[in-house]
Amino acid sequence: MLEKISSVIQAITEFLGGFSKLNEVKDHSVSIFFKIILCTLIALFLGKLFLRDDLYDWVVSIIMKPNPITIGVIVGLAMILYSMYAQKRVRELAFLNKGLRIILVDDREIEPKKEIFVYEGGISEYVKFLNKGKTPIHEQIVHLEGEEDNISVEVAMQYNTGYTSNIYSFTNNINTHEGGTHEDGVKRALTRIINSYGKKNKFLKDNDAPLTGDDVREGLTMIISCKHPDPQFEGQTKAKLGTPVARTIVESITSEKLKYFLEENKTVATGIINKALKGKEAREAARRAREETRNKRKVKAR
Repeated sequence: MLEKISSVIQAITEFLGGFSKLNEVKDHSVSIFFKIILCTLIALFLGKLFLRDDLYDWVVSIIMKPNPITIGVIVGLAMILYSMYAQKRVRELAFLNKGLRIILVDDREIEPKKEIFVYEGGISEYVKFLNKGKTPIHEQIVHLEGEEDNISVEVAMQYNTGYTSNIYSFTNNINTHEGGTHEDGVKRALTRIINSYGKKNKFLKDNDAPLTGDDVREGLTMIISCKHPDPQFEGQTKAKLGTPVARTIVESITSEKLKYFLEENKTVATGIINKALKGKEAREAARRAREETRNKRKVKAR
């Protein structure tokens, strides 16, 4: 009996460890699918330990053999994966390649369901799509693009009144959800250029502390699409771009194009800098509150 309990504890530990890793996966359809598989396996394992053989065989027959229950589960999973993965990925590819027309046909129904995905605005429309239901602080999408040494980058972004940032980066249409050198280059350029603009236009005084990366990214929705002739990814899943030269080129292009955009679009620039300044004020207020709490604890300790 002790061996069974030990086996169960070990299984649960591994099970929860698998769940924690799956929670890091940004592709939620894949995460959900494998969580269902994990749940099924752990249920079978526990059943083998604690159920009578005849009852266990009945459970296995329900799960493994064709019957209305398993067929319904399989059909349901197929529908979930279709809506959460197939549609999502096809829509994503259409956004990333402006003007590309992709037709997705679902032949499972008596009358096939046909969907057409085409976006002439490319990743600018992608940002609008992601910001649905949010309140933008500027209607115009900031769109930047350029190319150097056969490496091209396209950036679209818009700020909203929220407090979290949503940045999605891609290399050759591959979702680099762990970021990489191209994303680092854009972030560095964004922080530097907004600080430069703020000082030049007197939003920031000479003795003011500069805006941090978190300040300038608060409420930001951004898409980064990099095209590289020979990308080097970190890991087998290609989740992170590791090409060093991409950082330098992307930062240079983004800096030049963003600086020009802000100078030519004063209203949008003012909205962006004011949003970043509010983020800075909130960060500093939170820091002061933490310091006051620590000081009070020190006084009480005496």
